[in-house]
Amino acid sequence: MSRLNHETNEWHCKVVLFGPPTRNAVKLAAQLVTAIPLAEREVTWDTPPAEEPTLVARYRPANAALGDIKPVYMLHTLRSAGSTAADRQHVLHNTDGVILLLDLESEDQSIFAERELERFLSTYGKTIASMPVILLGASPLDDGQQARLNANSLSYFAAENATTLQRALHTLTSGLEEDSGLAGIGFDLDDFDSDGSAVDLDDIEFDDLHAYDDDDLK
Repeated sequence: MSRLNHETNEWHCKVVLFGPPTRNAVKLAAQLVTAIPLAEREVTWDTPPAEEPTLVARYRPANAALGDIKPVYMLHTLRSAGSTAADRQHVLHNTDGVILLLDLESEDQSIFAERELERFLSTYGKTIASMPVILLGASPLDDGQQARLNANSLSYFAAENATTLQRALHTLTSGLEEDSGLAGIGFDLDDFDSDGSAVDLDDIEFDDLHAYDDDDLK
């Protein structure tokens, strides 16, 4: 569930990268955020606090605001390919949106990941259709892949270059803003957790903000 930090006037929104273990979700999180031009983003890479071991990055659009509120997108994923079903279910707790990763070379695993996502979301009273979800793969889908891997007709993006990654992140965050009610509809502050716990940023998760630069996306 998204939270409003009353001290900083920031809206913290949880996004989960979820998919087969063959996709490097941590690297993709870095690529998604660093695809945004430097002048258009503010990024901090986090050493995960003990209570949030799945947090890999925070992204705040530079100069962006919903009224007086600044959106901050918290990117979460599992750091280990050897995760259990319980781990995968837990990372989806209180998520606001999902980037479902597809492995086009292993369609069975991709289909299983989507079914697992639907099953785990249902335990929290959510469905893929009821919340912002986009698909991210390595290349465009042909007609057969579209039918097999995207039966729900979700927005699909190929992680081919910085431009498509920018479009993917923008599409998801726009959906999150609309879904939240912060984009002009209004909201009840009592629905948000006002706990704005500080995060220790002394240790950096990646070497620098260009751990995966545009050359890695070609």
